[in-house]
Amino acid sequence: MKIKMKKIIFMLVIFLIMVRPIYALNDGQNWKKWESRDKFYYLIGFFEGLRKAPLGIERNPVESSQEGIKAWDIKNKQVEERYYTGLTTENLINALDQFYSDYKNLQYNIPLSIHFIKMEIDGESEKVEEIKKKRAIYHKALKEIQRKSGEE
Repeated sequence: MKIKMKKIIFMLVIFLIMVRPIYALNDGQNWKKWESRDKFYYLIGFFEGLRKAPLGIERNPVESSQEGIKAWDIKNKQVEERYYTGLTTENLINALDQFYSDYKNLQYNIPLSIHFIKMEIDGESEKVEEIKKKRAIYHKALKEIQRKSGEE
């Protein structure tokens, strides 16, 4: 029994060392530091997580009801509309690399950046710029509130 536990712990440590960059902050600055392999694994995990999330309804009797299942169907449709670009993983990696090549985009997390890429593919570039402007206004106001609350 002790040998099995030691093996499990050893494998867990090796696994954590291998995927260490995946658990770092997921913004553009970190994306640019990752190897292609890490980018690939991140995106595979991201999309697998989106795909398998509805399986959780089987564990919760309330969410397993017809209403819960309908809610998951609506949520899945929203996720699909927001993130599924129709690009291969390799092409999405290239698109994210290109997106993050603009220093102004380094602040955005990867899921939001995928959403921006999807919107651009769908011909909604103006909407992307509008969202970026609104986020900038929000963050500026938030910093001002934080600054003022620090003065009091």
